[in-house]
Amino acid sequence: CFQQVVDSAPDHVTVTVHRSRAVAIADVHGVTDGTQGVRLEDGTRLNQLDVIILAQGHLPTRLTQREARTAGLARIHHLTYVAPANPADLDLSAVGPGQPVLLRGLGLNFFDHMALFSAG
Repeated sequence: CFQQVVDSAPDHVTVTVHRSRAVAIADVHGVTDGTQGVRLEDGTRLNQLDVIILAQGHLPTRLTQREARTAGLARIHHLTYVAPANPADLDLSAVGPGQPVLLRGLGLNFFDHMALFSAG
């Protein structure tokens, strides 16, 4: 998939693959409306970048106050609470067949959850 995108890129687009993790991002020369730079884990510095796209996927987070309150209410009422996360990484085995489910605030993940619950 990635290689197809690279192969079909217009002639004026150059794709350079860096097999290293980004560890820092900063405005170049401290100018917030100028270009940016990235420092990679291997020490490589990429400067004068017009655009940086962060494709981070699902990152673990702490529960918000509202989510913590919801988790507490679920516990009190002997319900299962599953915190927001990547549906593919969740253990949904606690949700049995025919058990009512409430999905809240999941955006596009709603459809991933629906597929997982429907697969049986």
